[in-house]
Amino acid sequence: MAKKELDRFDTHAKRDVQIRTKLLIYVGLAIVVCCAGVAALSIAVFDRGYLDEIQNELVYTMDGCLMILDDRKGEGKEIADLAAGDLNVVNFYEQNDRTSLAIFANNVDSGSSIDVFCFTDAYGKIIASSDMEFPSGVELSGVHAVASALKGTSMYSCEPAAGCKYGVICASPVKVGSRVVGAAVAVYDLASEDDDDFLDKLKKSYHVECTVFSGDIRMGTTLRNDKGQTLAGTRLDNKNIVDTVLNKGAEYKGRNTIQGINYLTVYYPISRGEGSVNGMLFVAKSLSSVNEIKSFSIKTIVPVTIILAIIVMIVVGRFIFWLMWRINNVTKVCKELSAGDAVVYADSGGTVHLGRICAAGGDTVNITENGLTVNGYFREEPYASGSTVLVEGMGAAFPLTLSEGEYFILCDDRTDVNDSRLYGAVGEDDIKGKVLTLIRHRDF
Repeated sequence: MAKKELDRFDTHAKRDVQIRTKLLIYVGLAIVVCCAGVAALSIAVFDRGYLDEIQNELVYTMDGCLMILDDRKGEGKEIADLAAGDLNVVNFYEQNDRTSLAIFANNVDSGSSIDVFCFTDAYGKIIASSDMEFPSGVELSGVHAVASALKGTSMYSCEPAAGCKYGVICASPVKVGSRVVGAAVAVYDLASEDDDDFLDKLKKSYHVECTVFSGDIRMGTTLRNDKGQTLAGTRLDNKNIVDTVLNKGAEYKGRNTIQGINYLTVYYPISRGEGSVNGMLFVAKSLSSVNEIKSFSIKTIVPVTIILAIIVMIVVGRFIFWLMWRINNVTKVCKELSAGDAVVYADSGGTVHLGRICAAGGDTVNITENGLTVNGYFREEPYASGSTVLVEGMGAAFPLTLSEGEYFILCDDRTDVNDSRLYGAVGEDDIKGKVLTLIRHRDF
C-alpha cells in the first residue's frame, strides 16, 4: 500500500489538530503537576515549619515554667528565713507556745502566695501548721530541705511531703542561741489541680497541657481521659523518655502519645535538691490543633491552586490557539505563490535549488534575444543580474505554456543555468517552501 504524502500547505491537515491537542494536553498536565507539586510542597513546608514553631514555643514555655519554679524557691526560702529569725518565733519555741506558732503560721500563709507554712520540732515533727494537710505530729525529717535545716543550713527541695503530693519545700533552722530547736517550713504545692494553682496558671498563661511527675508517676496534671477524668496517679509508659529524663537527667523534646492522642512535648528533669533527679515537669500541645490547621490549609490552598491552574490553562490554551493561528497564517502565506516570490525547490534529480518565480500556471513564457517575456510582455526584473538568455543545444523548448500547478523559476543570477531554462516548468509538489526573508543575496 502506497504511503500517503502529507500536504504541507493543507490548513486542515490532521497533524495540525494533533499538535494543538498534544500541546494542550502536555501543557495542561505540566500545569496540573506543577500546581499539585507546589501545593503539596507548600503544605509540607508549612506543616514542618508550624511543628518547629510549636516545639520552640514549648521550649520557651518550659523556660517560663522553670523561672516560675525558681521564683517560688527563692520566695519560699526568703519567707522561711524571715520566720525562723523572727524573735517572736524564737520566744514561742522557748515557751513551747504552739498555739502562738500556729497563729503565726496562719498569718504567714494568708499574707503570701505559699500554700502551707508550718513549724517542726528538733526531730522534724510538725508542731504548728497553717493547713490541715500538714497536721501536728507528721514527720518531715525525711524531706531533704527539712533534714538540712535541722542540721543548721537553710535549703529547698522538690519532693512529696505530708499532704503535698509534690512541691517546692523550703526550710530554715530555728535557733535558740546556737542550738537548733526546729525548722520553719514553706511549701508550694506543684501538683495541685485546683483553679489558680501552679498547673492551672501554666495552662491558662501558655495554653499548654502541664504535668508534674514524682519519678514516672503523674502527681498532678491538666491531662484528662476521654471520660474527663484526670490522669493523675498514672504512669509514664515511654521508657525512652523515662531513661532520658530521670536516669540521664537530660531534657526530652519530641512527640509522645498519651491516651491515644499525639502530642508535641517537652519533659524537664526536677532535682530533689542535692542533685539527684526525682521528678519531671511536662508541657505539651496536642497535634490535633496542628491537624486542624493543616486541614484548613489544605481546604484553602487546594481550591486556590485549582483556580490558578484553570486560569493558567485558559491563558496558555488561548496562547496555543493564537500560535496555531499564526502558524496557519504562515502556512497560508507560503501556499499563496505568485510571480516574484523566492522559493526553495527540487529538480528532477532531487537536488535542491533557490530561485524566483517568474510565471505561474496559465502563463506563456518565452525567452528571446531581448530577454524574458510573459504572455508577450517583457517582465521588469530589478532583482535580476546578467542577461536572460537561452542555453544553446540544451534546456526547455520555448515558448512554454504553463499548466495549472506549474511554475517557471529562474535564478536572480542569470548566468547560472540551474533553473527552468534548463529543465522547464517546476511542479507545485517540487516546491519545498517559500522564502520569507533574504539575509544575503549573493549567488542567488
